[in-house]
Amino acid sequence: MAVHDVVGLIVRGASVDNVLLRFPALTRAQAYECLAFHEDHRAEIDALVAEQMVD
Repeated sequence: MAVHDVVGLIVRGASVDNVLLRFPALTRAQAYECLAFHEDHRAEIDALVAEQMVD
């Protein structure tokens, strides 16, 4: 799983709890770290999420 996987789910309307159900090895702290990383690298991650949505 990658940051864009977590962010992609959130963008599609999933809650952090839903993300944790989808990726049981992910901790709540790690999920929020993905969102923080997204804030610092928005253009790069948004591009990866957009590619993911096309597939």
